[in-house]
Amino acid sequence: MLKKLPSAWRKVLRDLWLNKARAFLVILSIAIGIFGLGLVANSYAILVREMDVNYLRTNPAAATLYTTDLDDDFLQQVKNLPQVDEVESRRLIIGRVQTGENEWKTIWLFVIEDFGNLRLDRFSPEAGQYPAKTGEILLERDALKVANAEIGQTLGVKIPNATPAPLRLVGSVHAPGLAPAWMENFAYGFITRETLALLGGDPTLNELKVTFVDKSLNQTAVRSTATDLRIWMETQGYPVSRIEVPKPGKHPHATQMATLLFLLEVFGVIALLLSAVLVVNMITALLAQQIRQIGVMKAIGANARQVTGIYYGMVLILGLTGLLVGLPLAILAGRAYAAFASKLLNFQIFSDAIPWPYLALQVLVGLLAPVLAASYPILRGSRISVREAMSDYGISQKSAGVSSFTRLMRKIANRPFVLSLRNTFRQRGRLLLTLGTLAVGGAGFIVAMNVSASASSTVDAEFAAQKYDIQTVFSFPYPEQELEQQAKAVAGVARVESWGSAQVVRVLDNGTESNKFRLLAPPERTVLMTTLPLLEGRWLAVDDGNVLVANHALLAAQPDLKIGGPITLRIAGKETTWKLVGVVQEMMFPPTVYMTKESLNAAMGWDGLASTLVVVANPRDAETVVQVSRRLESQFAGSGLDVYGSVRMADYRKVIEDHLLVLSTFLVLMSVLVLLVGGLGLASTMSINILERTREIGVLRAIGASSGSILKIIVAEGAIIGT
Repeated sequence: MLKKLPSAWRKVLRDLWLNKARAFLVILSIAIGIFGLGLVANSYAILVREMDVNYLRTNPAAATLYTTDLDDDFLQQVKNLPQVDEVESRRLIIGRVQTGENEWKTIWLFVIEDFGNLRLDRFSPEAGQYPAKTGEILLERDALKVANAEIGQTLGVKIPNATPAPLRLVGSVHAPGLAPAWMENFAYGFITRETLALLGGDPTLNELKVTFVDKSLNQTAVRSTATDLRIWMETQGYPVSRIEVPKPGKHPHATQMATLLFLLEVFGVIALLLSAVLVVNMITALLAQQIRQIGVMKAIGANARQVTGIYYGMVLILGLTGLLVGLPLAILAGRAYAAFASKLLNFQIFSDAIPWPYLALQVLVGLLAPVLAASYPILRGSRISVREAMSDYGISQKSAGVSSFTRLMRKIANRPFVLSLRNTFRQRGRLLLTLGTLAVGGAGFIVAMNVSASASSTVDAEFAAQKYDIQTVFSFPYPEQELEQQAKAVAGVARVESWGSAQVVRVLDNGTESNKFRLLAPPERTVLMTTLPLLEGRWLAVDDGNVLVANHALLAAQPDLKIGGPITLRIAGKETTWKLVGVVQEMMFPPTVYMTKESLNAAMGWDGLASTLVVVANPRDAETVVQVSRRLESQFAGSGLDVYGSVRMADYRKVIEDHLLVLSTFLVLMSVLVLLVGGLGLASTMSINILERTREIGVLRAIGASSGSILKIIVAEGAIIGT
């Protein structure tokens, strides 16, 4: 069959067969490069599309305005406004669900007017009964594990300033518009207005969810339009206390996913580029071996274009074979990773089809990268004249002569090592390419490990600054002496501090408000919190006055904030102006500002009140901390103190570390691919070097060198390159 092929293609196939070990390494490296690039590109194409599809299918509200009791007549008036597209009223109550004896988790309770007519922020039945009736509750499917609950059981649910009440868990729903419950470490529940009344809450609906006719509005424009709506509502007797505006059309975790995939894609591109270097090595060595063949081909009439065609054909075969191996694996792995990530982020893959532009890009890059990489040696080799080609005596002639460095090494090292050293630097161009692949591969692996280690050390620094084990937030401010006395009465409590805390909003220059964020106010002489990892500015100091420190999450959400600049907050309905003096890093913490409790109390006119308690257990082992937190729950409940939420810092840390584990694992896996290609580069170089020295090895054997001695020379050469 080969006889029927043109002579040029017979030569290509014959050369590949004669150099099949090197060809295999090149094909393998190209396949790895395509796999790394394609894995990320394919999963990105699926995840970004499906995440958006899931989120948009919920018909997310463009804005939520918090007001007083909403009725159907007023909703219709809002809907009739020219800028409004759709409206719906709801209520959100942040309560607690019992997960064990004296064990509670925070739960967001969404109060639904009509489960059969969801217009905005929709969710769908998943399992069990739907809809929920009076005295029943539905949980988001990802929240079942967080609440340690199963469909059919009765849950103890408590809302602020009320006693716990039993609710029957009748089913689960899927709400892809919400951040995954396992990541947030709290549950989501859905109840009727009548059920809220049973829990002791006000059954009125005070959230106006709205979408606007103009779907092209960005977050700033949506907030401006929502502010206009607020002004109109207040003229109608509906005062608006707050406006929440999410990023339009974006899933809560879309940015994190895009960032992770970008990091992985960098490693995929590097792996592909390094695989192209192996092509350069192989083609350069093959051309050097076949200089006389090129001379013969030109002597019998071949031109430069025909010669380059032969070697370009060889590279295309290598690239195509690598593509045929790597692309299907990349498609399978991309779909598998997309399925894995979708479960983590709690959305559904409706279609795992990969858009053809992504596949076309992988094919194009997989074929062009080797061709472009090999172009220089092919063009240079094909332009050699017949006289130069026929007078070439091989690669070894280029290294004739003994350098002063070699003479020096002969005096201080044995002859086999000197021979290894000389062989290492025989082909300096190839050596540089090999060193480049090894260095980049090693650097990629080290970068991935350093990113993982840096993230872990940042988390260590954050939690080292927080020198307490349990943080309890109360529904209302209580006298701090009472809180501390109640906590100190619990066995296992070693130390207690009362702090201030609140949910606040920033009042912007145009009179609108930001989304809600957290405020924490430790005492200015606290011993249970030291300086968090600073990114800019300074930490809080004694007698600071109206200054605060923000974490980087708040600055990411509000990038106009500047060190030294003013920031106006609305705290408990009162506006106060503060000076931003520092920015701290808190990985995966919500937007937060810190100020001293003394400054907060002075600004608000509070005296001797606190709403948060931090506790140190003795001893501080995990089992003791769990027992102390349960005793505190029992103590506070028996004393009539209404707990809004409580968290063990070790549990919170585990949530963060679980996030980082997903990131670091995939970074390391991608870096291993890069490192593997670098190793293949060394293997390819060593095989080429050995094949080029076949006669030299024969001479060594002829003068008595054993196989072991020759192996030591080769291994030493590889060790020198690696070093």
